[in-house]
Amino acid sequence: MAKTLIRSARIIDKNSPFHQQQLDILIDKGRIVKIGKKIKADKSTKIIAYKNLFISLGWMDLRVDFAEPGHEYKEGIQSGLQAAAYGGFTTVVVMPSTFPAIDNRSSVEFLVNRANGHVVKLLPTGTVSKDGAGVELSEMYDMKQGGAIAFSDDKLSIKNNSLLFKALTYSQAFDGLVMDFPMDLDWVREGQMNEGKTSTEMGMRSEEHT
Repeated sequence: MAKTLIRSARIIDKNSPFHQQQLDILIDKGRIVKIGKKIKADKSTKIIAYKNLFISLGWMDLRVDFAEPGHEYKEGIQSGLQAAAYGGFTTVVVMPSTFPAIDNRSSVEFLVNRANGHVVKLLPTGTVSKDGAGVELSEMYDMKQGGAIAFSDDKLSIKNNSLLFKALTYSQAFDGLVMDFPMDLDWVREGQMNEGKTSTEMGMRSEEHT
């Protein structure tokens, strides 16, 4: 693997002594070996040099929707991970609203195995309810054992308060994390913005306040 030299990049890392400094960065065999000004490079070194170049720790996206399984033609796991890598993300949390939904251990393990070996780390979530339908509790403990780091019905807020209470109570036994989308669908309906003078002037469909 050839060496790579990043020229004149502004470093963004509050924990680094180089924070906010514009410096060269030399990488050898996947590791940063030198940081400084005007680092010399041999002919075999790959040079990366752009205007307004910034470098930081890898970013993490806490909510991504990959359409695999079910709608891979939109975006699959591998293509989604590649897009994340090109965007500077090193970890992504994948929502479970696929077809079928990620509501059991085998489907969680499917996601983990599909992402195995990729430079971007995939963290799968499982649904709170079976099929994300908001009716019956999913196999949360089994999914946790299979690698699920959290549970969510994605954009479908759990309307059944009893079910949400069961999920929160049950998940405490195995240190599970429940993420509920904060939106009351009966309240919002097809609203595009908050109800008020601006929504009226713009002719935008608003949330109905009753």
